[in-house]
Amino acid sequence: MSLTLRFRTTLWIGWIATAISCVLFIMLSPETTTAMRTGYFILMGLGTGILFPSLQFCVQASQTDENVAIASSTFVFIRSLGQTFGVALGGAIFQNQWDKNLASLIEENAIPLAFQINGRQADSAVLLLKNVPPAIVSILKELYSKSLRGVWMFFVPLAGVSFILSLFAKNYSLDKALNSKQAFEEKKASSEEDFEIRTCDSLGTGG
Repeated sequence: MSLTLRFRTTLWIGWIATAISCVLFIMLSPETTTAMRTGYFILMGLGTGILFPSLQFCVQASQTDENVAIASSTFVFIRSLGQTFGVALGGAIFQNQWDKNLASLIEENAIPLAFQINGRQADSAVLLLKNVPPAIVSILKELYSKSLRGVWMFFVPLAGVSFILSLFAKNYSLDKALNSKQAFEEKKASSEEDFEIRTCDSLGTGG
């Protein structure tokens, strides 16, 4: 983006990488290798890392000098609000999927009563897995995997829709001067002040 001074292509790359990584996270399972998990996280970090600053540049580039500050603060507020809702929705989906999958295991008598944890306790129960018998650990890991799958299935269409919407974004240039009221004022010395300064410097040098 610093080379082309345009942001639309960067948005496309960011949303594509984010959408693909969400699809890959759906396929996560206890059998997924460490190398594959690392690759998935790198791709997710690449996509979201590109989008985090470039979306704000997009907002700023489309505004007049007088509205840049207002647009930037509004964007940051909306993004923070969206993160709050995103965490809440993700947690709600995970808990509902957990309770649903746990009910299926209970019907099959696949998990003992002592290890039947509800969705609200699932996130904190991860730390207790090291004290669980190996046979139960495999069941719980699969339960975690299936429950998280629903979260990523929810975010895939959101990323896809965001990518489609970015196709219609205007490709404003980032190469423009900032002529706002929030700027430094340059004060040029008058000819008399310049003469006095040079005279004092010459006298000081001569002394």
